[in-house]
Amino acid sequence: MRKNFNGLFELPQLIYMLGTYDERKRPNLMNLAWDGSLSGKQLYLHLDKAHKTTANLKRTGAFTLSLAMASKMDACDYLGMVSGFEEPDKVSLAGFHAEKSPLIDAPLIAELPLALECQVISYDENKEQLIGQLLNICCAEEMLTNGKIDIAKLQPLAFDTSFCTYFAAYSPLGFAYAHDLPPDTAK
Repeated sequence: MRKNFNGLFELPQLIYMLGTYDERKRPNLMNLAWDGSLSGKQLYLHLDKAHKTTANLKRTGAFTLSLAMASKMDACDYLGMVSGFEEPDKVSLAGFHAEKSPLIDAPLIAELPLALECQVISYDENKEQLIGQLLNICCAEEMLTNGKIDIAKLQPLAFDTSFCTYFAAYSPLGFAYAHDLPPDTAK
């Protein structure tokens, strides 16, 4: 027997920290369970119009998406709980350090080594839908293995919407495209 969920997305999702600058050039981050999709180089995200982050990116036309790491769970959760309207210095209070992206008017976070640098294409206030253009993906070299992004080193943070629980995502299990025989078949 299977239970139907009527199209509601209940699977765990990676957490990204959506970064912008406010009107005084202070960095602002919000916790975002990835609810959009990437089509080519376009991102589609649902983003409530009441967020400080939404006001910021509408003004600057730019944002970053930094992959949250399991080791930074407490800080990332804090940044999702506290509004930039109420605490404009919440990024530094979380123990994070921002540096300006060389490509866009948005912050890169030193403690979160993988970031997507994006430009705003549009924001629909009625649908609360952000469409962004992915300009670059940057990653700290210590998170690379043989010049490639090493997800095991990053230890991304995932959010289970069913139980409101964070998980460390991605433990290596085996190599893809290595199983050309049915399971339990000896080679």
